[in-house]
Amino acid sequence: MLCARQVVVIFGVERMREFGEKQKRIQTLLENHKLDALLLRRVSNFAWATCGAASYVNTAVSNGTSQLLITKAGRFLITDNIEVMRLIRKKN
Repeated sequence: MLCARQVVVIFGVERMREFGEKQKRIQTLLENHKLDALLLRRVSNFAWATCGAASYVNTAVSNGTSQLLITKAGRFLITDNIEVMRLIRKKN
């Protein structure tokens, strides 16, 4: 079963600045290319957009078990119920 949850991020001041800058860059990309959303599936893209969060269980895969959907209105984590709990426990 997949679930989507609004993403709420809790970081220190420096990581929050980095996260904010990356979100601005993504919003500019959406606007410049007239896109409604950006879906990040690759482990490296997910980690970049979240300032280091791990979306994988197996390090040998390029697509993670979790995906990040970024729209003009918000950010949504798409994953299964098991992964939600792992990500909450792991919190980078």
